Amino acid sequence: MSDIVSVIIPAYNAAKTLPRMLRCILAQTYEALEIILVNDGSKDRTAAIMHDAAEADPRIIVIDKHHAGVGNARNAGLERATGKYICFFDADDAVPPRAVARMVRVAKKTHADLVIGKVKYMDYEDKSVTASTERLGDSARIGKFNHNIIANLSIWNKLFKSDIIRENCIRFNSTRRGEDSVFFFYYWQYCTKISGCPYVVYHYERRKIRGKKSLSQKTTLSALEQMHHNYKEMIAVIDSAIEKEINYLETETEITEEELKEKTKRLDSFRSLLCRKAILTLVNKYYRSIPEPSPTRIKTVERMVRVYRKKITEADWETVVIKAEGIMDEEGRLAQTEHIV
Repeated sequence: MSDIVSVIIPAYNAAKTLPRMLRCILAQTYEALEIILVNDGSKDRTAAIMHDAAEADPRIIVIDKHHAGVGNARNAGLERATGKYICFFDADDAVPPRAVARMVRVAKKTHADLVIGKVKYMDYEDKSVTASTERLGDSARIGKFNHNIIANLSIWNKLFKSDIIRENCIRFNSTRRGEDSVFFFYYWQYCTKISGCPYVVYHYERRKIRGKKSLSQKTTLSALEQMHHNYKEMIAVIDSAIEKEINYLETETEITEEELKEKTKRLDSFRSLLCRKAILTLVNKYYRSIPEPSPTRIKTVERMVRVYRKKITEADWETVVIKAEGIMDEEGRLAQTEHIV
């Protein structure tokens, strides 16, 4: 019998989109699936759709729980999962019919701890594959500190090993801003081999139903603090991984001082890219997009920028300043006058 893949799909008020995802999963050519649907306290017909599907297919397991966020829902799925491999899909996206089969084939062929496939982003009539997933997917072996990883921290286009998750007690944290990226890095640190899958394995729908919350509600100071907390957590994991890599190079390999210096520089640049991403997220999403940012928000964002500034390379900092032109100066100070959204 084929190795079982546990597919975990959390859903909250997803009655309009869940049927499409279910059709995608049931159409998978890889049939050894354990399909775990987690109803995160939905108030629409999501639960009914899940239970109807479970009655029709014995591979489907439904977990009903109170509403506590997508991370908590995925954790509930992990507690129930019994498969050798784990996939995380969202209820409002789509998956090609051979996606799971292709990722499993790569995992078995290369003995990879993590498989990364390509993502097609569906935006209006445009259907494009991002450069980062294109390059990662086309790589038979992906270096642990490959820079394209920083641009692709989502979990939907990846195949994980349940043993690594279980043995290291890896779970999603309770925040709702970037919790999937934190999970990814906690898993990534234990990987010895990462392989690419040269096919599109996930269709991400940009035009999602997000409700009627205003932009200011979505970018509250609480959301800002959650995002900042998660970036700091990711950087701490990278710091630990870099330290282990340098210790390995110094004690287990024959390496010259010049070679070690060059490798250390490349490792530092990996962390720097994440810091660059963090700063640009702060400036563009939590400051530039707000028509009239309050003095408290300005001070908060500036404080957070200083944290990442300490770990970013000069080249990446210059890139940040260029991309934040008119909003942030070379010292990391934000413009305190009204700016154009």
